[in-house]
Amino acid sequence: LVNSVAEALDRVATRYLDPAKATLGIPASWTRASDSNLLSRRWRVRDISAAFMRSRIVKEADEIELIRQAGEILCRGLSVAEELVRPGVREVDVAAEIASEVMRRGGYLGTYPIVASGPRSALPHGRASTRTIGRGELVVVDIVVGFQGYFADATLTLGTEPLPSELRRLLTVAREAQKHALEMLKPGVRAGDVDSAARRLIEMRGYGRFFPHSTGHGVGVEVHEPPRLAPGNSEVLEAGYVVTVEPGVYIGGKGGARFESTVVLTPKGFEVLTPCTKPG
Repeated sequence: LVNSVAEALDRVATRYLDPAKATLGIPASWTRASDSNLLSRRWRVRDISAAFMRSRIVKEADEIELIRQAGEILCRGLSVAEELVRPGVREVDVAAEIASEVMRRGGYLGTYPIVASGPRSALPHGRASTRTIGRGELVVVDIVVGFQGYFADATLTLGTEPLPSELRRLLTVAREAQKHALEMLKPGVRAGDVDSAARRLIEMRGYGRFFPHSTGHGVGVEVHEPPRLAPGNSEVLEAGYVVTVEPGVYIGGKGGARFESTVVLTPKGFEVLTPCTKPG
């Protein structure tokens, strides 16, 4: 038995390599200091964080399939939310039923579900609370589902009737912004340009100052991975990248709307891995 990854690596490496001659590559950014120190006592150690992350960003076919399966389970959770979101239901009760459905389908939650209604829908990360959903409100439902070590991430914004015209407009703008960003998404495009596409649309509709976060992020073995679809990011996207696309509009005291899909870049464009969030 071994007590850490470092001890296991040391044992295996010693079986095949001479510590006096060999160099071990470790991803320092993801390695505990205690593990690095243990290995450094016997080996020359080289940081391979960049190569390690590169291998994580570009997903292989089997990794994409696991994310796709996570996305299918996630969609079952969102369908439960669509059935339950109505006036008189508490946010936490919607979240609990989402969690139950995800677990029954063989998945697990990567984060505490976001179920944010009414004025709370203007909180981009409004975890489910004991608030009771009311009439004429927006409800943001955002869940992250894992399956066999890989995650998918998606968001829907629902409304309870009678929905005021101002809130209905937020829904329209959020949908348009996501569609605009997706139209830009393909290999060879800079990550920041995808963000700019969504941001320009929201600004043209008069809501520029109400979009406070980036348009998306990578997802895989962690919920948040590179690349970030963020302002000024010059990283060029490639086939095999899996990212979220999730622009939103949030007006404090009134409400907010966000639509999010997990997608994989393909040689010619992209494929949505959370099928229930395909833009119409």
